[in-house]
Amino acid sequence: MSGAERAFIGLFGVLAVIAVFAVGTLPRVGEEVVVFARPWLAQTSAYEIVAGSGGDLVAGTNLGWAVIARSEDARFISRLYLNGALFVSNTSLAAFCAVGAES
Repeated sequence: MSGAERAFIGLFGVLAVIAVFAVGTLPRVGEEVVVFARPWLAQTSAYEIVAGSGGDLVAGTNLGWAVIARSEDARFISRLYLNGALFVSNTSLAAFCAVGAES
């Protein structure tokens, strides 16, 4: 197997892992989501993003830039991004955030 073939297989493997991660963390309307703000922008906290998007705060985290939120509005996730969310995930990532520490 040539070096180019190995590189292609390696790249394909990395892309497959990224695709599985992305699909596995997609948020669904009406379910709790983890909202990640941009940690390097102190002026916008995750709490402000959720409030500005019309959602309800469910729990805080040890990370000042991540919270658990919920809304029944079908446009909630879009509004989170429009209000400055860096990333929105279903709660499968909540274990990495020490959920409930700052609620």
